[in-house]
Amino acid sequence: MRPDKTTATAVTATAVICTAVLLNAAPAAAETHTEMPTLYTLATEAGGLCAGTINAKINTFADSDQVSVGYQANFGGVGGCATTVVFTWHNVDTGTSGAVTNQVVSWSYSASFRPGPGRIAIEMATTTPHFPQQARVEVYL
Repeated sequence: MRPDKTTATAVTATAVICTAVLLNAAPAAAETHTEMPTLYTLATEAGGLCAGTINAKINTFADSDQVSVGYQANFGGVGGCATTVVFTWHNVDTGTSGAVTNQVVSWSYSASFRPGPGRIAIEMATTTPHFPQQARVEVYL
């Protein structure tokens, strides 16, 4: 049985549309996640001091000049503990630099900045005593 002219035209049209969609589909953006070393820190509360951790992940995308930081402060469920987290960045290739600060309690946070393309050194610290002296990573945009 031979397909009629209408069936052949419909099959050809479907093939052309599918090919066009596949060829015009945007490629998936490469996304990179870089873990920072855990920062152990003291924090303040109404009754004195408490201790906790700050964990952070640096996120970059191949088609963006933005760096995104997702981080979590954990003070063991103690309410009222707080410290200030400071992310400093330096574009090693261009010399530009900046900082992002945030007062934190036990919770999840995010921050972002636009350092421009190149090799970016990022450090995380707190305004209260912490160990290690700083958590540091390098990413490339």
